[in-house]
Amino acid sequence: MQASDETLMEVYKAASHAVEFAGGMNKTAFMLDVKTHSAVLYQLLIMRQAAGDLGDEFRNEHPNFPWKAIDALGDETAIELNDAWDILWRDIPAIVTAVETVIPHGGDS
Repeated sequence: MQASDETLMEVYKAASHAVEFAGGMNKTAFMLDVKTHSAVLYQLLIMRQAAGDLGDEFRNEHPNFPWKAIDALGDETAIELNDAWDILWRDIPAIVTAVETVIPHGGDS
C-alpha cells in the first residue's frame, strides 16, 4: 500500500466513524449530545489532517476527487457545529465514494 493509500484509508475510516457516530440523529439531537458532536468533530479534524497530507501530486492525479468537499473541512483549528453537521451529511458521502473508487475495496482492506 502506498503512502497516499494509507492516507486515503485514514480519510475513509474517519469519515465512516463520523457517519456512524451521528447516524440516526437529527440536527437538534446532534447539537445537544456533547459526546457525539465531540467525537464527530474529532473525526473531521482527522480527515482534514489526512487530506492535507495527500499533497499536490495526488490532487493533480485525481482532479475528479471531491476537493470542494475536502476543502469544506477548512483550515482553522475548530469546526463550528452547524458546519460539522452540514459537512457530515452534504460532503462526507462524496468523499467516501471517491475514496472507494481510488482504493480497491474501499475500507475492506
